[in-house]
Amino acid sequence: MAKKVKRDGERKEEKKAVFEAPEFDERSYLIEEMRKIKAFMVFLVVSAPFGVAAAYLGHLTGSGWPGLGVAMVGIFLGHLVLKTFLGIDLLADKKRDFLMPAGTYVVSWLVFAIIFSNPPFFDETTPSVADVRIYVQNASDPHGDWWLLKAMDMNSDDPDAQLATNPDLPENITVTEGSNVRILVRTGAPRGIESVRLTWWLTSPGLVYDDMHPVTDAEWKELRDRPPGLAGDHYYVTTLDGVSKGNIYFKIVIAAGNGATRTFVTQHADTVSVA
Repeated sequence: MAKKVKRDGERKEEKKAVFEAPEFDERSYLIEEMRKIKAFMVFLVVSAPFGVAAAYLGHLTGSGWPGLGVAMVGIFLGHLVLKTFLGIDLLADKKRDFLMPAGTYVVSWLVFAIIFSNPPFFDETTPSVADVRIYVQNASDPHGDWWLLKAMDMNSDDPDAQLATNPDLPENITVTEGSNVRILVRTGAPRGIESVRLTWWLTSPGLVYDDMHPVTDAEWKELRDRPPGLAGDHYYVTTLDGVSKGNIYFKIVIAAGNGATRTFVTQHADTVSVA
């Protein structure tokens, strides 16, 4: 019995594992970490031009598939740069050594593609037409008050929207021959406004072109009707002095900084009748 216990004790002693920490190879560890950092940096740098190319192809073709194809080329190029110039072959070792930098490339490429697909780099936004207003100054008092004659809904951005007559316009305020008419348009674009041109004509043939300019503070004071919270550079204005009899039609062409244009054209109900 005692012999058996002794054997069990010896057996238990033999089963005890002695853990010995492996020797830490600092040099190999640093070399491996630098290898990973180089791989991440190369794929990050390569993702930038390919992201820009994807954004450009997306705008050019209207589809994201060409850009995705370009992205695959970028992964191959990144691997080629690492292998050729840095002597790092990611496919020779564990798969995760390749998948992790490639995943970084895909995420970075997507970020660059999204950034360069939007303003201010790419902007296909057409200018807005949020408001059109017509003011009149009576011929009998050419230096008197300006009265709001017609206006468009401030919340509308419809180039075919009609102008509604101001319901608060006094009955004695009419547009007669010799009156002064002032036309305003509220517009804007992400890349800024390049020009605002007004073309107007009477019922009889003949066109008049005029470049509109931002409404000045002095003009706002004259109009007495500045919408709250809006600066003058949101609105552009042209004044028609001493208008003749007939119906005044007009067209406003707005050119944005990105080359896009927007046109507002009066319909029959929008015309200004001059008695």
